[in-house]
Amino acid sequence: MAEQDVTRADAEALEWLLALQEEPQGADVVARFEAWRADHPERAQAWDEIVGVYGAIGDVAPVHAERWAGLPGSVERVVAGRRRERRATPLGVGRRRLVATLAASAAALALAVLTPGALVRLQSDYVTGVGEVREVRLEDGSLVSLAPESALAVDYSAGRRDLRLVKGRAWFDVRHDPSRPFSVASRQVSARVLGTAFEVDADTPGVQVQRGLVGVSSSRASSMERVPAGRGVALDHDGRFRRAAVDPNAVAAWRDGQLLVENGAIGDVVQALGPWTRDLVLVRGRGLSERRVTGVYNLRDPDAVIRALAQAYDLEVTQVTPWVLVLSER
Repeated sequence: MAEQDVTRADAEALEWLLALQEEPQGADVVARFEAWRADHPERAQAWDEIVGVYGAIGDVAPVHAERWAGLPGSVERVVAGRRRERRATPLGVGRRRLVATLAASAAALALAVLTPGALVRLQSDYVTGVGEVREVRLEDGSLVSLAPESALAVDYSAGRRDLRLVKGRAWFDVRHDPSRPFSVASRQVSARVLGTAFEVDADTPGVQVQRGLVGVSSSRASSMERVPAGRGVALDHDGRFRRAAVDPNAVAAWRDGQLLVENGAIGDVVQALGPWTRDLVLVRGRGLSERRVTGVYNLRDPDAVIRALAQAYDLEVTQVTPWVLVLSER
């Protein structure tokens, strides 16, 4: 393997360290890592060395280290935060220089590696934080609104417009261009359009169409769903699309800081507040979590939403710590 290939293997090993930290139980990520590592002895050597560099940073266990158990190769030793014995085989000058560079890079990236969401930021072109709604005008004139704690990657070429919703949810107002299909992929669904406005939710996962027509597909579904304005689809656990009518005026109401709920569950309302607050709100009791409510709530003031729920439905709010609230029956 040439020196430039060795350099590439070292860089890829560091990228895999980040990827496995972010998705320790992702079967696809682990499978691709195993294939990469087995493809050439230099890759396996690069991985072993970056593992050693990571371990040399210190004996601090990463976030969610317990979820790494059973992963291939030396991964388990890395995440346990234990030092490993250094390889007895001498390294060449070039390799030592590369390992030293990786050590510096690993030290600089240590906090990012140990923090959930690092890989999301590395994969994305646009990212939003807690309570942040961001509007982005793409190069073709299409408009994107990102909900709080969301991330989007953009890949435009001469003949295609491919976007990937890495996390969260986003609303798209697409500039019509038949010669350049516009597609948005999330973890489980993909939406393809020519000119329309619609919302994609990576977590549900699902799509709601405000205007136009969207073709929605998934690797888990047998066929593509054609979804017109005023309709939405969500992917069930069995891989089938579930259709529902939606109010076009209510699609992506979070853009205006509103949460519109009609006969929704209290637990779902509280979950929707998650990206808008740094506080943790817990609903005590399954019965309360599934109680149905209707209303229009201000997402920009999560505390007011909790108070409104408590007042309207005779509930009790207990502040356990400055950052933890418990909603319960009186």
